[in-house]
Amino acid sequence: ALLRGGARARWTRPQAAAIHATRACLGRVDFKLADIGEGIAEVEVLQWFVKPGDDVKQFDKICEVQSDKATVEITSRYDGRIEKVLWEVGDMATVGSTLVEMEVEGVESKASQDSPKEEAAPQPAQSAGED
Repeated sequence: ALLRGGARARWTRPQAAAIHATRACLGRVDFKLADIGEGIAEVEVLQWFVKPGDDVKQFDKICEVQSDKATVEITSRYDGRIEKVLWEVGDMATVGSTLVEMEVEGVESKASQDSPKEEAAPQPAQSAGED
């Protein structure tokens, strides 16, 4: 293809910083009780659908909770393995508290998330007129 001024367009190899290798990375995630609406601050845990060691997929049921206004089934946001269940049936769990700890692929562990990282800035591709 010709560019303005008669110069030929040339294909350039992507810069190394722009290439990301796919590598399985397992990390622990605190699965927190999300705000289920209408000013609800805490809920009672009615039942667990999972136990430590269970593999879950996104949208699988984790537990059922009840507020003074509604009963809600909490589903997983991740594919992973349940490591620890932090509440017993009948406990009052507060919004924002961790329900379960999960081992999730593609997520860095909490320790590495807490430490700051320097990331390489992507390098712009050279235009046809630069060498």
